[in-house]
Formats: sequence, structure tokens, C-alpha cells
Amino acid sequence: MSTQHEKKELLSRVITFLTREELDYIDKLSKDSLFTTGTKLPKAKIIEAMVEACMKKGVTGENIHSKEELMNKIFEEIARKAIFQGSKSRKKTEVIK
Repeated sequence: MSTQHEKKELLSRVITFLTREELDYIDKLSKDSLFTTGTKLPKAKIIEAMVEACMKKGVTGENIHSKEELMNKIFEEIARKAIFQGSKSRKKTEVIK
């Protein structure tokens, strides 16, 4: 029989430096969640969600030399998913016609 403590993941604290604009954006996401749902999403959970989204998309650091290259790789993965989903939805509508 396992306890709840055994099921918890080991968390690590990460300290980062963000520009005022980046911090304002994360604050806006948090406040938007509060005003639209009544539940404030903490900044740490927002950053965690961003990391998990990249992990689920399979974004890697291979051949990445800069922040800009990583951002471009993330954008490419998002666009690839959007194109794939768009083609799936078109096929569904074509079958319905």
C-alpha cells in the first residue's frame, strides 16, 4: 500500500529573471483566469503549463543555439499541429457533405 507522499513528484525550485514585459504577461494570464473563472492561476503553474506543453509537443533542444531559435522551434511545432488539425477537420466536413 503506497501513501500519498510516495506518489508526489519531487519538485525543484527554479529562479529566473524576466523582463517587466514578460512578467506583466504572466501576471495578465493569472488575472485573466481569476476574473473569468474565479480561480487565480499562480505564476508557477503558468510556467509549468508552458513547459509541459513543450514537452508534450516533443520540443527538444537539439540544434538550438539561442532563445530565438528555441522560440522559432516552438512556433513551428504549434503551426504543425494547427495545420494537422485543420486537415483533419476538413476531412470530417468532406465526409459529411
